[in-house]
Amino acid sequence: MEHYDPSRIGQCISLLFGEHTVYRYGESEVIKFSHVTHLLRDNEINYLRRDIEIGEKYFGEYMVPTRIATRADGKRPVLIQPFVHGRILEKSDLKNPALAQQYRDIINRHRRLLEDGHPAIDLMSGIGFLLGKPRNIYLTDEGMLRLIDVTSVEMFSAPFRAWVERRQSAMLERYVGM
Repeated sequence: MEHYDPSRIGQCISLLFGEHTVYRYGESEVIKFSHVTHLLRDNEINYLRRDIEIGEKYFGEYMVPTRIATRADGKRPVLIQPFVHGRILEKSDLKNPALAQQYRDIINRHRRLLEDGHPAIDLMSGIGFLLGKPRNIYLTDEGMLRLIDVTSVEMFSAPFRAWVERRQSAMLERYVGM
């Protein structure tokens, strides 16, 4: 298991309203510390590995490459990703037919993931869920959509998880008018 280097942790770039606190990590990466999963999940590393594998399987090129690292003592897993140059997707961006098609493709892939019996991937983020905006979908400077987080909602109790999955699916479809 890779160990992260605390001396490479730089400026905080995302502190509130999501599952992670995100910092620059070296010159070209970010490091993400979860606020939630280490509190709610036993054997967090296995869940993270599974979430990444499912994300790669269903979302392929849309998923930002992600690797898991821990402190030197093997505890407190974090996610490390390349820094994504871009911004959170806005509804107005979907007026562009190419972006709308990519968005529909992501939603259809997410639907297949659910049909195959997997828990939903959190495409909204905490504040995005409240605002009805998919804040875990980024628009890169190159005009491509990327998923910056593929953490599943499996951590929630079954009744709440089912409600989250239904509500997120409805919000995602409504966002583009599907």
